[in-house]
Amino acid sequence: MFTKEFNTFEAKPNHKAMQRFTFLSIFLFGIVTFSYLPALAQDNKEEKLEFSIVGKVTDAATGKPIEGVLVQLTGSDESSAEMTTKKNGKYVFDLKNKKGEMYVLLNIDYKVTVSKQGYQSASQEETTKGAEESIEFDLDFALEKAE
Repeated sequence: MFTKEFNTFEAKPNHKAMQRFTFLSIFLFGIVTFSYLPALAQDNKEEKLEFSIVGKVTDAATGKPIEGVLVQLTGSDESSAEMTTKKNGKYVFDLKNKKGEMYVLLNIDYKVTVSKQGYQSASQEETTKGAEESIEFDLDFALEKAE
């Protein structure tokens, strides 16, 4: 029978090299992870901020609410939405409506225009530029009768 003796090479772990590799891996992972945090924070900030534009439209002479006033919201980003006032003269533009459509967004100038036949139209402007917290803009209108 043949017997052959093999020289075996037994590798001894290089602990210092492994420690350097582990340290370097953790260090690079930390840099990559923390470099994304500012971007994630900005995205989350925009998602967490909520804006709404609410108001009431009344007759300037009587102070009574006006139903059926057309309320148009236009943004500097060319967005737009519209609705009519309810019996109590109120309107609300929330961040999202029931269909999930976005209305009021961060870093946009908005113009609200109200109009109804027999009354003079009126407008007001607001902005969400530089906002760092949620805001509810309260824009009331007292419409004068048209002459």
